[in-house]
Amino acid sequence: MGTRGEHEGAVEELLTLAGAAARAAAPDELLAILLRGRELYFAGLAEAEALARSRYGVLENRELQAMCREEGVTYGVVMPRAEALAALGYAEWRRTPAALAFVGIAEHAAREGVCVVPDQR
Repeated sequence: MGTRGEHEGAVEELLTLAGAAARAAAPDELLAILLRGRELYFAGLAEAEALARSRYGVLENRELQAMCREEGVTYGVVMPRAEALAALGYAEWRRTPAALAFVGIAEHAAREGVCVVPDQR
């Protein structure tokens, strides 16, 4: 998901998967959708974290603290700077249509008793 075109393709695929999840008739089909969605979700999260590091990594500590406050991320002396930057990436990612589509897929799968962890089925 390194280029904008790849990112848009992943967003489109997650939205398509969300629709497919709603129509999935068999648990195995829903599990395959959930696994692919999870793969795309974490790739998008990694991209968002990388973007946050490049965008906010140049900020002074006080500016980074202000940005964290604005995004609802706790950043203080006990949190390493790298974790704060990752948390900012997550804060931005979780509001994207792609991330929200995956949440919908995961919630639907859970209601149907489908989980990626075999012990949780």
